[in-house]
Amino acid sequence: MVSNEVLHALSYPFQIPSNSFILKDNSVYSVKQNGDILQRTGFPVLAAGSNQSVEQLARKYSDLIDVGEIFAERGLLYNFDTVYAADVTAYGSVPATFQASPGTSVKVFLLWLSENQLLRMHETEKNYFFDRLLNIEVKTEFGITLHEAYAYSSRNGCLNYNGKPIALAEIPALDFCFSRVYQKRAQEILRDRVIPKVSLNQFVTININNAAKRGDCVNIIKKDAIPLQFERELVAELK
Repeated sequence: MVSNEVLHALSYPFQIPSNSFILKDNSVYSVKQNGDILQRTGFPVLAAGSNQSVEQLARKYSDLIDVGEIFAERGLLYNFDTVYAADVTAYGSVPATFQASPGTSVKVFLLWLSENQLLRMHETEKNYFFDRLLNIEVKTEFGITLHEAYAYSSRNGCLNYNGKPIALAEIPALDFCFSRVYQKRAQEILRDRVIPKVSLNQFVTININNAAKRGDCVNIIKKDAIPLQFERELVAELK
């Protein structure tokens, strides 16, 4: 029988809305009308993986007093894709990071975060650098275009599969060049490389329950991880 913890790990990046939304007081409000009247204040942070999910955002901010509204604006990021990072989270998932992919456009959400909201997000992204992405193009569904934005970039680079990154099939992209697989397949690729004789259920359970074994797994895939290949400026090294 598959545990709830394993099912949760395999469901990454969790359910992603099809429209822009506002998260307020653990409730979500879909935003479908023109966004000109919406306040875009604070830091525009590109969400690569589970930070596009209402479920994940609600979990991260549920105990923050006076969190306020979080406006998540859906859009397209050009010449990038969302790929698997060479990492495993404490809850057992293979997480995401951005990678340059000329000609590709990938669906993203811009999170407009206050300083207080950003500091909380930093606390949940310890395996990432907080970067400013330069000379990019992201267009939102309301016609807003940005050429700079912030993002969390994997410390370890991209998961290497036959010499290339692999993209998240759960996140739509156009004109993509990387193979796209779902979380379960990414876990199988990882399992086959690290502990090939155990079941997938056992493999994910080990990574959830044994931090040392999870660290060993990450150290193996870090050795030939693919570096991130886009222009960025380090803002903070999260620890």
